[in-house]
Amino acid sequence: MEQLRISERNITRNDIKQIESIIKRNKETIDRLKSQEKSDFNTKQIEKIKNTLKDNEQKLLTLEERLDDISTGKLDNELTTKIYNTNNNLINKQQIAETKNNLKKETKKKEEKINLDIEYKNRRREGVTDYTLQKETDKFIRDCEMIPDYILQNLEEMPNNKGYIWKGIMCHGKKPAENNTVIMFEKCKGGILKIYETTRTTYTLYEKIGKNQKQLIYKKQRIPILTDQQLNNIR
Repeated sequence: MEQLRISERNITRNDIKQIESIIKRNKETIDRLKSQEKSDFNTKQIEKIKNTLKDNEQKLLTLEERLDDISTGKLDNELTTKIYNTNNNLINKQQIAETKNNLKKETKKKEEKINLDIEYKNRRREGVTDYTLQKETDKFIRDCEMIPDYILQNLEEMPNNKGYIWKGIMCHGKKPAENNTVIMFEKCKGGILKIYETTRTTYTLYEKIGKNQKQLIYKKQRIPILTDQQLNNIR
């Protein structure tokens, strides 16, 4: 409470200094007008300033009384209410500012989502674009850089007709192919190993878990790819 009193006393003292300065100027103006040649205008101005001086002197008395009441604690309730209202106004302003800020953020997010949706729809209508090609190329390069070391090491000793599938990338062995059957391994979630076997006539998929025997999932006939000579013979 004492801190509130000190703060209010300082404010009141400043008000007293200001009103004393105004009273001084009022008196100086009256003296200056009296020293001039007497006229109706000067007389009216003097009366007008005297009325103002009277009001200011009354304000000074009120401020001096207020200064005494602050020191004696008579205005403690007023000061408490004043600081309470000030704090509430500050909190309300902060809440309003925070609400406005949150609204701006939500609006910005909605606008960004709308713009992304429009951009996505436009790209779908356009089909393959330089952007999509570059995006897929960048993804392919990133995935290639993330191929595990054990796969890269195994590929050094594997024939070219065997290899691994890593995130859709076909990684073939570096040694000469042993035959025309392509066998690719893909490790999947749940410890499942998928084995793809491709011959000239069939696609076959096996699955293997741990050290268990591989299980046939499906086997499909493959449409043969004809050579130019074979196509000419058909024609």
